[in-house]
Amino acid sequence: ATVGGRTIIAGNLAWMVDNKVLAEQFPRMAEVNEMGASILFLAEDGKALGWIAVADTVRTTAKAVIAELHESGVRHTAIVSGDRRQVVESVADELGVSARKSECTPADKVTYVEKAKEEGYHVIFVGDGVNDAPALVNSHIGIAMGAAGSDVALDSASIALMNSKLNRLPFLLQLSRTMKRTVIQNFVLGSLIILVGVALSAAGSLSPMLASILQVFGAMVVALNSARLIRQGETLDLEQ
Repeated sequence: ATVGGRTIIAGNLAWMVDNKVLAEQFPRMAEVNEMGASILFLAEDGKALGWIAVADTVRTTAKAVIAELHESGVRHTAIVSGDRRQVVESVADELGVSARKSECTPADKVTYVEKAKEEGYHVIFVGDGVNDAPALVNSHIGIAMGAAGSDVALDSASIALMNSKLNRLPFLLQLSRTMKRTVIQNFVLGSLIILVGVALSAAGSLSPMLASILQVFGAMVVALNSARLIRQGETLDLEQ
């Protein structure tokens, strides 16, 4: 920005160096390197002004959600972030996530996703920022956290949650598996009813009335079996 004829720049340390502001010009850099927070560096007309430390607090439900995902059969979880290494390491240790990659550009996130796909993983990427959009597109399934998500992230994701409650993630996994089982059940039930109708017809025992009853019965069985999916959210804690 230009303010009163002065050029003000703000960003990470690499951005400062690109604009000819040396890292040594900033005070207390040793403290910065040890701090588990995101650092915003400021400079005016090519001279260092200082830095601001910004730290997010980990949600109280996050660790339990990660554990629930692992219990549900998710083999691998990772934090892939543009934040500094100290920040990512601190959050990953607190959540019990072994895989972590820090200081990522949007292209780095896509590379991580592509590598995981090459290793045989079915990749779900969860994000909410503009920088997450390319990775959301390149994942098998991209999930955008709706309440805090940017428009670009929401448009890029396969699934957009209506809010940013983390417990929706294991619920979504459970719901998708239940839905898949229901589709298979409907296919099997529908096929059996058709086979019964064909057998009765071949035996000469299928009257028009009985055929109509079988048709309606088959449709009702599939509809009622599918309707059970409505109850999947009854045990979900809406306050988390």
